[in-house]
Amino acid sequence: MTIPAYELSSRRPKTFAEMAEDVVRAEQLGYDSAWVMDHILVERDGVRRGAGPEPIVFLAHAAARTERLRLGTLVLCAPFRPPVQLAREAKALSEASSGRFILGLGAGWHQPEFDAFGFAFDHLVGRFEEYLEVLTRLLGEGPSDFEGRHQVLRRGQVFGPPCPEPWVAAAGPRMRKLAGRLAGGWNGAWYRLQTDRFSQDRSEVEAALRAAGRDAGSFQFSAGIFVLPGEDSSAQIEAALESYRLAGCDHAILNFAPSPFAEVDPGFSARVAPLLDRSSDRSG
Repeated sequence: MTIPAYELSSRRPKTFAEMAEDVVRAEQLGYDSAWVMDHILVERDGVRRGAGPEPIVFLAHAAARTERLRLGTLVLCAPFRPPVQLAREAKALSEASSGRFILGLGAGWHQPEFDAFGFAFDHLVGRFEEYLEVLTRLLGEGPSDFEGRHQVLRRGQVFGPPCPEPWVAAAGPRMRKLAGRLAGGWNGAWYRLQTDRFSQDRSEVEAALRAAGRDAGSFQFSAGIFVLPGEDSSAQIEAALESYRLAGCDHAILNFAPSPFAEVDPGFSARVAPLLDRSSDRSG
């Protein structure tokens, strides 16, 4: 499940401590994973607000308070961190969590936060391609080299044992090709209970895997799914989880509000949790 960063009705930001309690509660309820976003700020209708704590620090804290739960980012924004720094953080968090960390990564899309801090907003996919080339090398072991327009690596390496390739958020053809060529998984989002769009998007990622000569069996296909209180019944949710499993979704990431990482009903996740026990799908 996703961890809400604010209450949708009041727009009140949740505190670090409140979000941490939500992670602990997710594990107690039986969810398989907990996910946080990576926005420095979000602008809606000309109003800007902070959008949650720094994810790596937050998940390190969450790792210390949980035992079983997988902890993921949906997703980190690559332009906010040099790849060498993210590789160091990912390796450290992977070890600190005993391998429970899932690094979800994307190119970024929300221009107001790029403009606010002077991040380049041009050639997002081209920049991300080089970033991913460097990052995947640094997540491995031993020195590596890369020479590009935006990234340079000269016998670069970072401390720590190898950790898995990131799951890439890919909504367009170029990004799906990158995911198929370099990533360890794909973050597909956001969907409703129907699987049609997920199935179509998944087939494009699978085609990219085949084109890259990679085995889809070791690749993770995930789906971020809106599950809304007051709209989706228990029977609909349970049937949808099974449909996503049959459609090739390895990991369903449930969001319980019409806006990602918001909260409208604090008790809804507890009411959904028993449905997971009756489904063979692995859901978070």
